[in-house]
Amino acid sequence: MSRTLVAFVLAVSMCGLAAPARGVEDVFTGEIAALLDWSVNNCDFKSSDKAHKLVEAEKAKSEAKFSDSYLKGFSGKLLSEAKQSRNAAEKLCGQIKDWYGTGGSRIAGLVAGPAQTIEPASASPKQADSTGRRGRKRGP
Repeated sequence: MSRTLVAFVLAVSMCGLAAPARGVEDVFTGEIAALLDWSVNNCDFKSSDKAHKLVEAEKAKSEAKFSDSYLKGFSGKLLSEAKQSRNAAEKLCGQIKDWYGTGGSRIAGLVAGPAQTIEPASASPKQADSTGRRGRKRGP
């Protein structure tokens, strides 16, 4: 029975189904940065401080390598397809949110969706009240 288990574990690891041994941040590349930049411009996402820190860390290792990878990402298949139609762009926006958004499946917390338009409940009356007196006094 133990031979079967060992064979199964080896088969799973050879298929790429096993978890990687290194940390998630190690897989951040310029290609991912290009996807994130594209999503900020086309999906109304906002990049996080975590994303900015990862970019700076990768640039510190090798700016030339990062730049090459970044350009490769912009000319890659995903963004080329997304530029062809609005439908493909919307699909990629959803994928990027699933991969890199809050609770993302690849590197969580790199982008956030568009800001909500609902004001927080804790807005002060001064901000909400536009009928108050402001400016100079006019006439009698």
